[in-house]
Amino acid sequence: MKYMKNKNKVFVTIISIILIVGSAIVRYSFYRQNKIEERSVEVTANITENWKKFEREEDRNKKLEVFKKVEKDKSAYQKEEDNQKEVIKEFEKTLEKMKTFFSEDYVKVISENTLADIEQISDKAKIITAKENLEKLLSTMKSENAILKLEKSEENTTNVENLIQKYTERIKAIEAEEE
Repeated sequence: MKYMKNKNKVFVTIISIILIVGSAIVRYSFYRQNKIEERSVEVTANITENWKKFEREEDRNKKLEVFKKVEKDKSAYQKEEDNQKEVIKEFEKTLEKMKTFFSEDYVKVISENTLADIEQISDKAKIITAKENLEKLLSTMKSENAILKLEKSEENTTNVENLIQKYTERIKAIEAEEE
C-alpha cells in the first residue's frame, strides 16, 4: 500500500513536471513569436517612414541618402536570426520604387535634351545647352550607378554618350560654317 502511494506520488510529480515544462515551452514560443511580430511591425513602419521621407524630399542627394539608408537597413535586417520574408519583400519593393524615381528622371532628362534632326539645327546655343545638360546627367548617372545599380544603366549611359558625341560634331560643323 505504501509502495502504491509512493508510486502515485512519483507519477503525479512526473506529470506535474511535464506539465510545467510543457507550459513554459508554450509560453516561451508565444513570447518569441510575439517578439518576432513586434520586430516585423517595427521594421515595416520604418520602411514606410523612409519611403514617405523619400517622397517628400526635394534634394536629389538627400533622396540618394534615404535610398542608401533603406538598403543598409535591409542588409542588417537580413542578418537577423528571425527575419521575415514579408518584411524583406517590403524592403525590396520600396527600394525598387526609389530606383524607379532615379531611372525615370534619367529618361526625362534624356528626352528633354534629345534634339530631333540634329543636322538641320543651326542654333548653336540650343545644342550647347542640350549637350551641357547631358554631360551633367552623365556625370550624375555615373556617380549614382555605384549605389543604385540600375538595370538599364549601361544602355542609358551609352545613349547619352552618343548624343553628346553627335552634338559635339554638330557644334564643330556649325563653327566651321561660321568661319
